[in-house]
Amino acid sequence: MTKLARTKAAKTTSERIEKLLDDGSKEFEELVGQRLHDLLIEQDIASLRQKRGWSQSKLAARAGVSQPFIAKLESGNFKNIELKTLVRIAAALDASLEINMIGRHEHPNILARSKASSRLNT
Repeated sequence: MTKLARTKAAKTTSERIEKLLDDGSKEFEELVGQRLHDLLIEQDIASLRQKRGWSQSKLAARAGVSQPFIAKLESGNFKNIELKTLVRIAAALDASLEINMIGRHEHPNILARSKASSRLNT
C-alpha cells in the first residue's frame, strides 16, 4: 500500500470511527480489530526473531508462550493479545516495546503515527 493510499485509508477509518464512537456497534469492533492489525507488530516480531536466527519454538520458550501462539501472532491471525504478553516477547527478543496514544484531533494521520509508535525496536 502506498503512502497516499495509507493516508486516505487512515482518514476514512478515522471518519468512520468518529461516527461510531458512541454506539458500540459490531462495525466499531471490526474497526478496532483493523487498527490492531494495522500496527504490523507481527512483522516486527517475525523480523527480529529471524535476525537472531531463532525458530518460533525458541522464541516461544524464551517468552513463556507456545510455538503455535507465536505462529498465530506472526501470521497476524490474532484478535486479542495482552500487553503483558507483548512485553514478554519483546524482552525475549531483547527489544523494547513502545506504545503511544495520540488523540485523533491532535494528529491528522493517527494511523500512520500509531504504526510508527507501536513498533518493536531493537
